[in-house]
Amino acid sequence: MSETPRDEHLNRPMTPAAIALGLLVFALWGANNLAIKVAVGPAGTKAIPPLAAAGIRFSLGLVFVAGWAFHKRVSLVPRRGEWGGLILLALAFTVQIAALNLGQKLTSAVRGTVFLAAHPLFIGLCASFFVPGDRLTRRKLAGLATAFAGIVVTFAEGFHQPGGGLLGDAVVLSSAVMLGGRLVYLKLLTRRIPAPRLLVWQFVLSLPLFFLASAVWESGQWGVLTNRHIAAMLYQGLVVAGLCFAGNAWLYENFRASQIAGYTNTVPVWGVLWCWLLLGEPLTLWVLLGVALVTAGIALASGGTTEEQP
Repeated sequence: MSETPRDEHLNRPMTPAAIALGLLVFALWGANNLAIKVAVGPAGTKAIPPLAAAGIRFSLGLVFVAGWAFHKRVSLVPRRGEWGGLILLALAFTVQIAALNLGQKLTSAVRGTVFLAAHPLFIGLCASFFVPGDRLTRRKLAGLATAFAGIVVTFAEGFHQPGGGLLGDAVVLSSAVMLGGRLVYLKLLTRRIPAPRLLVWQFVLSLPLFFLASAVWESGQWGVLTNRHIAAMLYQGLVVAGLCFAGNAWLYENFRASQIAGYTNTVPVWGVLWCWLLLGEPLTLWVLLGVALVTAGIALASGGTTEEQP
């Protein structure tokens, strides 16, 4: 079956401007896990509770994304037939972000960075089944296998450390799986719903869920807020949830999912560097090997998108 004009639009190769935007977005996104860790604090301590942190983060991000929608003159009023997709997207978003924040409290920022940065592995798998023209070639399979090996290596370190944060590792990895699937679903929705409207309603519908869940399960978990906590929340809300989410959505609205995934191979590199430089977290051999395998695998999987069938 031949592709429709819209399918061809979804599968355009990235332009130089799109590449530059992608590198900027993912460099900034690299510090996301660090900012989450600073905001929610280590396991067993009181800071900003994880679910409350999510609600605050996307309340701030909503301002940015709504402004972006206004600038693009996109109507925010859902049309007939759009509510189902918007609600499903918001539910997936809520669960994925909740898992990320809860898991990041239970593991180190650098390990959380590596696990979450592996989400393109799951984008590639999902896109090959649901996005027209985004085939799973032998090269992609080799890259995905390499990236998966990086996940295994990083996860294995937890068995060699006292209280190694294995539960946190597993929860953040589950968030990465959900993120991969959610981004592919977002890409499919942009075929009929403008990205700004998608992001605005994704935030609007998820905010009551974050704050309600926090009120029910996080009572008494608030600590004394410091300038570090406030700066971390502003970074998550204005930079990551605003600028990065909008830029990422625009890329997925206009270019190949598998090629965009390739540029996320800069996220773990930036992420581990930020964690080392700003938090002083150790870069162990396990982490370095894991991030190298994840980065190499994603880079390999992002190339050769028109090559041979598996």
